[in-house]
Amino acid sequence: MWKNQVALIIDIRSDSVGGALVEPRANVKTETNCPKVLEVSRHRLEFRAELNRERFFADLMTAFKLILADFGAAAKPRPDSVVVFLSAPFYASQTRTIKQTRPAPVKVTRRLISDLAAADSRQFQSQTPPLFREILHDAHELIEHKIMAVKLNRYETHRPFGQSASEIEFSHYLSLSSKKVLERFRELVAAGRPHRPIVFHTFPFALYAVCRDVFNSDNVLLLDLGGEVTEISLIAHNILWETVSFPLGSNFLIRFLAEDFKTVPEEALSALRIYQRGSHNKLASERMTGALARAGGEWLKQFKTALAALTETHLGPDEILAVGDQTITPVMIEWIKGASYENLLMTQKGLRASFLSAARLREHCADLGSGPFNDLHLLLEMTFYDKLLRLKDE
Repeated sequence: MWKNQVALIIDIRSDSVGGALVEPRANVKTETNCPKVLEVSRHRLEFRAELNRERFFADLMTAFKLILADFGAAAKPRPDSVVVFLSAPFYASQTRTIKQTRPAPVKVTRRLISDLAAADSRQFQSQTPPLFREILHDAHELIEHKIMAVKLNRYETHRPFGQSASEIEFSHYLSLSSKKVLERFRELVAAGRPHRPIVFHTFPFALYAVCRDVFNSDNVLLLDLGGEVTEISLIAHNILWETVSFPLGSNFLIRFLAEDFKTVPEEALSALRIYQRGSHNKLASERMTGALARAGGEWLKQFKTALAALTETHLGPDEILAVGDQTITPVMIEWIKGASYENLLMTQKGLRASFLSAARLREHCADLGSGPFNDLHLLLEMTFYDKLLRLKDE
């Protein structure tokens, strides 16, 4: 049984940094367990009318420091470990399939699979361009290697070790990040919590794992709407095949409306919320409808380009599960549902899109309870973190 150690979970996004102090529960034999939440916090990055990479990183590190400060009080439990989840643009990932055919059957061992995966991981790192070209003398650091499926002699198996096969095939998810960016995160953590281990994961893999286990979503597109970036992940036959992103997130719509209405971002967002409540007069409503249609046309162009890249080698599912800002994400969902996808999808019915809210997650994950907060990204990451602990305990 794993120990009830306190962990600090940190969620790094393109518009905010969130944190949750959690304590794993005892090893209850239920399908989905979640840690006990001790405290949560989130700091948003300052909204910029124009995106500047240098200021963006400065704002990010400021928010990261504030999160660490929020959980640094002596009266709070000190975390035994720090678990950081990265969203775009802070990582690159790829699901790769390794196939090997031998003239005679060989015994499949952990060492054999590990050696094949390690060689492929090195190739992935060498082929991936720098994440941030403005960071001089940077390098890649591999942060995740997850084997999702193994086939022996063309048959999938969940217990490959110890068996013999002449044909070995497995799919594994690899992710990497900027070595210098990760080192900076480690330095900030070590300044207040020396000797605390820090582990990095990617949010798309956590989202995939939770949706697969909690919602039984084995064929679905996952959309994560960030502040500056939209990520789309393709799940087919229980495997996370690929994640594609494009630089139009929720802040794109706010900037678009602010420019269209000749106002400041705060007023543009307020006007959108009034419109969604149906409180606008007819003229203002028609003007907002027109602006949203124009913004939607621009956003959908990049969305369809990303969709085409995802479905180039795999049949695309006709269902999308979206996470993101509670005001902006429903707008994108309506754009997706109303668009035509000729030559992109096998079905002519378009895409079925729905919003994954904290309330919806709690309906399927009873252990989350009612909870004092509704930060979906942190809730998903807690669920994923708990799953990892339970796997270690088995």
